[in-house]
Amino acid sequence: MRHREAEQLLIPLLKFEPTNAAYLTELAEAYCYTGREVEAVWALDRVPGADHLRDLLATHFAARLAIDPNDGEAKSCYEHTGRKAKAGVKMTACLIVKNESANLDRCLKSLHKAVHEIVVVDTGSTDDTVEIAKKHKAKIGQFEWIDDFAAARNHALTLATGDWILWIDADEELSPDSRPFLKEAVIRPHFGGFNAEIVNFTGEHNDTSQYLHQAIRLFRRLPGVQYTGRIHEQITPSLEKIGLPWANLPGFRILHYGYRPSVMVKRNKVGRTITALEKEVRESPQDPFHWFNLANAYVIAERWSEGEHAAKMCARFAPPGYEYGALNYQFMAYALASQSKFVEALRACDEANARGHWGLFIEFERSSVLFKVGNLEKALQAADRCCQSPWPANSIGDRGIFDHKRWILRGQILALLGRFEAALADFERCSEHPMAVYSRAATLEKAGQPAEALEAFLQGKDIPEISQICLKSAGRCCMTLGLPKQAAQFYQEAWESNRDDYESWVGWAQACETWGDLPSIVGAYAAYATTCLSTPEILINWGRALELSGDPEKALACYTEAIQRDPKHANAYFNAGDLLYKLGQYQDAAHLYQSGLKHQPNYAQGWFVLGNALHRLGIDQGAKIGYEQALILDPNLQAARENLATVTGVA
Repeated sequence: MRHREAEQLLIPLLKFEPTNAAYLTELAEAYCYTGREVEAVWALDRVPGADHLRDLLATHFAARLAIDPNDGEAKSCYEHTGRKAKAGVKMTACLIVKNESANLDRCLKSLHKAVHEIVVVDTGSTDDTVEIAKKHKAKIGQFEWIDDFAAARNHALTLATGDWILWIDADEELSPDSRPFLKEAVIRPHFGGFNAEIVNFTGEHNDTSQYLHQAIRLFRRLPGVQYTGRIHEQITPSLEKIGLPWANLPGFRILHYGYRPSVMVKRNKVGRTITALEKEVRESPQDPFHWFNLANAYVIAERWSEGEHAAKMCARFAPPGYEYGALNYQFMAYALASQSKFVEALRACDEANARGHWGLFIEFERSSVLFKVGNLEKALQAADRCCQSPWPANSIGDRGIFDHKRWILRGQILALLGRFEAALADFERCSEHPMAVYSRAATLEKAGQPAEALEAFLQGKDIPEISQICLKSAGRCCMTLGLPKQAAQFYQEAWESNRDDYESWVGWAQACETWGDLPSIVGAYAAYATTCLSTPEILINWGRALELSGDPEKALACYTEAIQRDPKHANAYFNAGDLLYKLGQYQDAAHLYQSGLKHQPNYAQGWFVLGNALHRLGIDQGAKIGYEQALILDPNLQAARENLATVTGVA
């Protein structure tokens, strides 16, 4: 019910009819459900009857006195209601667990002094989960897992004795600053439950990446109040059935660590979630909530076409003003854009607007798509709208979009438009976020400030999420600044942190070559060969470096391996032939030149060196053919002309 709006309508009416019992009763009810029970008592002073409200208020103040018997205000108001009431404020925390030894201790410690009882239901642990629960004096239950979260949670409810249930999972913890707000909740039994803000940490190394949503995590333990749904189970349907309202509880926060990428992979959370949700949509194919959750799971799993379909099904069955509408269209647009369906992604954003879903999430996706297709001016317009949008009142969605992603996106657009100062200002708004650190450095580099960019990249090299790319970029800046030795060091470190990044290794090798330090050049090629399969080109360049450093045997081995890798690679034959020629092995050199020329017959220099090798072997007729062919291909090859004159005796 919209009690605040009712209050705003009633107060002007009461100025004209201050004793209107109906108005006063409605105002008292509005006060009750907006946390102003004391005002409700005095509003009822002029109203006969209203027994249900007086009973409600008596129960509230009885609960306050149960927490603090010396609460004078509560005692006075309780007596003023003229009713007798009892209210329980005991709280039981309920968990279902399986192999949670890595998390459970942290969770249960967060409940210390916040709850009166802890119930832990184990569904088949093989580690020391149960022993950890016992150390925290939890009541232990057992439940055979049947792929149904609601069933397991409802079993835990049967073991609880508290008046209120605090639901929490082992990979979560109660935020330390939540405790005072829990007391504010349990003194209001006229509510069936209260929403907590769930802070899901989605980054691996820091807590700045967060996905927020709300869920009822504190509710009254009453007959008929139980969970429904085998996955993404809910308590709200049962509260609706018995006619109890629920509300948000500002300040009540639960921190969830189970969405960190490594945890998701280790436990195959996404796969298990998708399997369960697919079963739900088969059984309830017109339930938009199941389709919404399935779309989210598919997008997390990067199953784009399936995510697109699930989001479209959610939109098809969702009623007007659907709570998750904006997020669903964000999933849809993101899934479409990830398949390069950019026009359709923009249409999804337009459809969202047409259905009344505006603001932060839709404009962020619109700007992202326009950015990807290079429509920078329109992308900037959408980014401006996104940056002007407030965080949604329901606190559901990727909090990172509000805190930093929108500013980073807008800054990147501005940087590509050449508006560097404005871009840097946007990155400064969220300067602690890793991507803002990198984007600021990249913008300085793009603005033609390599020294400042280098300093900025070095600030990011110790941040795990961006360390490798910052090291590689630092190497690039050093090359621009004419510092190849330092560049080689940064590129080497970048490659060693990710040996699949060929670009980092190429930067390392090229920096070494520019620096001119032969041991470093050889070291770069040798390091690459220890973990990666060297291409013929890499083997040839490695061989040349070995030649220059005075190791012809290893150089020849590189050229030979290059030939084995690609028997049609003419350059490998020519380099091997050149080395053998220098070593005086003219017959083998001639053979290699001939093999190379079979695959690259238009190479004038190859014919020339073949002629030289044959001349050394005393095969002047063959040498003559080699020199003549070289001159046909390159009439300006003076050395061939001179050597031809030598073998023919004709000037």
